[in-house]
Amino acid sequence: MANIAKFGFKTLVATALLSSVAQANFLDNTYVGVEGAILSTNIDASDGWRTDDPSDVIGELSLKFGKDFDIYRVWTGYSYKMESSDKSGVNDSNYSNNEIKFQSHNIILGAGYTPSINDSFKALIGAYAGVAITKGESIDTANNGSTEKVGDTKTGGIFGLKLGGIYAINDSNEIEFGLKSDYTSTGLEGYKNRMDYGAYLGYNYKF
Repeated sequence: MANIAKFGFKTLVATALLSSVAQANFLDNTYVGVEGAILSTNIDASDGWRTDDPSDVIGELSLKFGKDFDIYRVWTGYSYKMESSDKSGVNDSNYSNNEIKFQSHNIILGAGYTPSINDSFKALIGAYAGVAITKGESIDTANNGSTEKVGDTKTGGIFGLKLGGIYAINDSNEIEFGLKSDYTSTGLEGYKNRMDYGAYLGYNYKF
């Protein structure tokens, strides 16, 4: 019985040590990050109701988790594109204007080529794709002041590109910055295509 107890104790210790080593190896060069962006957003209004396409300037907030393989890195994350809003005239003499509102939640997977420029700075050329959940609302205002609202939420796809740089403050902290642009297929009737582009700034903590 004593031998069995000793064997069981040794097995538990060995398992704990192996688990710790595996966890340490997994976390090696992984990172978590936050990112903010200022984007110009443009919606393709393909239904012909509006006199021009909706556009606005919005903010985007992102969280990500990734792994750095020196000359390239991969990441996955979530981003929230804040509500955009734009008014325009319409091709109907009974209405004075139409307002479109959009916001989206995105789950993405990305990869980037990160060649070293010097010991502290890397370039970044990246691409990402994923799922976009877009909530849209169309508000028509009649000449008499009454309004008609139609809203929907659809799931579509998103594909984007990033071009920027990564500055390492030290082994654990880095700043990421650059330009980004992405295309979203919203799935919303009459407003199916969305293009966003702008500048971003982020912080990553490396394990």
